[in-house]
Amino acid sequence: MPWSQNKSYNQSSLMEKPFVSIALAVILVLITFVLEQIGSTEDTGFMLAHGALYWVKVQEGEYWRLFTAMFLHFGVTHLVNNVAMLLILGCQLEMLIGHTLTGVTFLVTGFAGNICSVCYYMATNQYTVCAGASGAIYGLMGALCVMLAVSSRNPRTRQNLAVRILILVVLVVYGSVSEGNVDVIAHAGGLIAGFLIAGIYVLCMRISVKKRRN
Repeated sequence: MPWSQNKSYNQSSLMEKPFVSIALAVILVLITFVLEQIGSTEDTGFMLAHGALYWVKVQEGEYWRLFTAMFLHFGVTHLVNNVAMLLILGCQLEMLIGHTLTGVTFLVTGFAGNICSVCYYMATNQYTVCAGASGAIYGLMGALCVMLAVSSRNPRTRQNLAVRILILVVLVVYGSVSEGNVDVIAHAGGLIAGFLIAGIYVLCMRISVKKRRN
């Protein structure tokens, strides 16, 4: 009996840790570290050769760049800004919607942001090489804003949540602007995708609760 209780406690303790967000942050750091050992992540040609996003390449059939680009960063400053925001937003979101959905949100919103970016640069005939997890970061922010907004019906709590959301938005936008070149379209695409994922999640949860009551 004591062993069973300890096992239950360990499982509960594990579930409370935002290990998906931490794992994603570690992956981003490791990828940049490895690339820096064989070249320069501030070299556009080098980044393009290792999976950065370029609409011409995507048009030629290299669709995998829509995925790989979100794990690449132009230099250490770019990486540090995104990892910091990932940990701030991801850890909070993971406590609200769980590990799996947080990971899915990161990947789907990053992918969606990159699709929007490719479509924009293709339509405007701009030959820009892009990389970074910013689209996914904005996706996490969008999802977190939705979850915070629906997490309480108490007016006082809602006021506090509004302040928290505003602070999150300021932090993420400042982090993006400080990077220099900003892919606004990828950010917007990721943000909207984050809103949609969290909205669908909330809707499904409410439907599930109604079914249980009935």
